[in-house]
Amino acid sequence: MARRSVFGEADHTPFGASGLELIYGREADGALVHVSAVRSGLACACVCPACERRLVARKGKRTAHHFAHYGSGAGCGKAVETNAHIWAKEVLERTRQILLPAIEAEEEGRHEVARPASMFKFDEVRLEKRFGDIVPDVIVRAGARELLVEVYVTHRCDDAKVDKIRAGGVSAMEVDLSGLRTCQDPKRVAAALLRTAPRAWLYNPFVDATAQKLRARVAREKADAAAALRRQAARMIADARKARRSPGGHRGDEGGKVRSLGRGAFLLWSPPSQDGFTVDPTSWQAAVFARCIMGFGSGPVWSRQSFDAYDVLERIKDCVAPAFGKRLGRGLVEALREVDPSFIPPSVTVGRYLAWLAEAGALIDDGYGYQVSHREAQDLAKLKRRREVIAARRSRAMDRVSAIVEKVPELERTGFDLALWMHAPLPDLGTSVEELIEADDQAWWTFEARLDRLESMQAGWSWTESLVGLPLAGELTRAKERERAKDEAAAERKRQEKEAAAQNRLAVAVARAEGLLGVEAAAEWLRRPGRNSGVSPADAARTSGEGLEKVLRALQRIETERREQQAREDAQASARDDLRRAAARVFDEARAEVFLKSAHPALGGQSPLAYCADAVSLRACLGLLPARRRS
Repeated sequence: MARRSVFGEADHTPFGASGLELIYGREADGALVHVSAVRSGLACACVCPACERRLVARKGKRTAHHFAHYGSGAGCGKAVETNAHIWAKEVLERTRQILLPAIEAEEEGRHEVARPASMFKFDEVRLEKRFGDIVPDVIVRAGARELLVEVYVTHRCDDAKVDKIRAGGVSAMEVDLSGLRTCQDPKRVAAALLRTAPRAWLYNPFVDATAQKLRARVAREKADAAAALRRQAARMIADARKARRSPGGHRGDEGGKVRSLGRGAFLLWSPPSQDGFTVDPTSWQAAVFARCIMGFGSGPVWSRQSFDAYDVLERIKDCVAPAFGKRLGRGLVEALREVDPSFIPPSVTVGRYLAWLAEAGALIDDGYGYQVSHREAQDLAKLKRRREVIAARRSRAMDRVSAIVEKVPELERTGFDLALWMHAPLPDLGTSVEELIEADDQAWWTFEARLDRLESMQAGWSWTESLVGLPLAGELTRAKERERAKDEAAAERKRQEKEAAAQNRLAVAVARAEGLLGVEAAAEWLRRPGRNSGVSPADAARTSGEGLEKVLRALQRIETERREQQAREDAQASARDDLRRAAARVFDEARAEVFLKSAHPALGGQSPLAYCADAVSLRACLGLLPARRRS
């Protein structure tokens, strides 16, 4: 069998639904009776406590005991609610007390508690079919005081019933037990009914009285605040009209800055009023454009913020009376309008100026305020970069020229004026520096190249006659003199280097000759003129490296010839020694000597000893010796 809640509702959680079976019926005498105490079927003799239709007691073995409406149709559909009312009456009869909601009121954010929540003790509890035009859930009474208690389980009291309760003039409260609809713990549900469940007054005259008092107090406070705002507005208007008006802002020539970007047309808007401003229209419009349009539009697209008139006023505080340089509340704006309808606050004027800029394409309305348009931001970025380039060029030119002129002796730079020079046409260029600053890159680089050459001249390098109108005639003369002296010094160094190289070459030739020929013979050989050139080896070595090479090659030839001659002499001596030994083997000493020194026809009339000079001639001489030794 399915488990039941405190209100008799079956726990159909496993089936995903919740039942609405009726377990209480009303007998003919009006008494409420539980289904367990009656006979089955129509013999129960009960009607529905809610709709008074005839009931059938269903007490089968397969389902929980409950009442059902007799006949076709689904019944009144209030089974759980009716069970809850009967159960609530039983609980209240048993405890004879219930927690009442606090008597409180709320008005425009103000909250007031006239009496905190408290326990209400009563004498009687009853369920009634009718109470005037309504059917209340439960009625409790303490003496002459009655209280209607509505129990909300599945259906909250609708507005029609609440209106009828209010018309009846009896206090009524509603206890919210909807969160415990399927709870099976009677103690927990009872505690919720009596104390812990949310509860609220459907009607209580004291609540209405508290609300009325709070509304009256709030109305008085609002009236007092409005009067204070009107007084403040009057002071602001008076102070604004007494404020001394200056010709411009306090942050430099912003108008000139805006005009330098080609945006002078945005300073020509004619305001309907100058109320609250302390500067002329052109000045505050220049401040708006320079500080806000140029400021807010300088970042990347994704970081651009929306702004309104008050955001602008906070950035141009020095252009308006002090009281208007901040965001004004709606009440104060209304007070200004009430005190003096002709007075137009600066926020209104600035707002109209922003709208005018939007019409001109400088701003766009994004629904939250204004943003700098993409086209205007791009144009401003290009113009700003160009202005920065121009400023950097001007600063660089003045710094470089000042540094150049400061190095010139004071007497030579007397009368030079940098400002006049910046605006005067330059020799060889036909235009002024100020014009070059705004010219294309190529023209500017040409000018800077002239300055580079002047700085190089002052640093001791090559000179230039293009002085671009600077007092550098003396510098040019000194640079030319430095270059002449430098050329002479270079020529002398070159001569000395040439002489040293000649001496070095000669030393090489001398050392080589002395090592080969000896000191005296080398000196003689080096001084001797050549047969063809007539130039001595010493002069040839001094003249050039090529001459030294010729000398060294000549010495190499001499050395080679000497080695070859020595080799011939050594070969002759060796051959003759071999011949003598061969002769000694076949002759005695006297005859051997005769053989060696006697002329021989086969040797062309020469003696063997004279003819023998190498291995070849040695073989020829050996062929003349007898095969056997002779005594």
